[in-house]
Amino acid sequence: MDWWVYLLTIIAAFIAVLTALRVSSQRINAAFRNKNVLLVTAHPDDECMFFTPMLTALQHANLHILCLSTGNADGLGEKRVNELIKSAAVFGIPANRTWCVDDPRLQDGMKQHWDTNAIVSHVTRAVDAFRIDFVITFDDYGISGHPNHIAVAHACRYILCTGDTC
Repeated sequence: MDWWVYLLTIIAAFIAVLTALRVSSQRINAAFRNKNVLLVTAHPDDECMFFTPMLTALQHANLHILCLSTGNADGLGEKRVNELIKSAAVFGIPANRTWCVDDPRLQDGMKQHWDTNAIVSHVTRAVDAFRIDFVITFDDYGISGHPNHIAVAHACRYILCTGDTC
């Protein structure tokens, strides 16, 4: 086949993908319109590294971010918290709906064990205080395998599970 047939095929496939994404985004917007949605992350930068498509799709929700550490593994915690606030603003999330916890039980690091009760405490406090309808967080693998991410996922699942419901 000629090169232009390949090019047209690629363009057609690209348009099909964009159309599907737009439809999905519209459905997500409709389902979450005016709902209070809490994104729970482990570190500043998780919101943009792993959740940009979701945050973009939720533009009509009342978004909140709860970050469970300052990301201070390299001594840059204060700077990273400021970056989180600026990143959240890009998604339309104001600073008063963006929180970063500095809890000694939840310190950034690949070898740090995070206390489930500490995570549960911070998440439930945010859910109750801001009447959260939906919580979004990491999958069981923590998206990247980072132990802090995995701890957040497991603690959030623990909050949702009662008895044998999970």
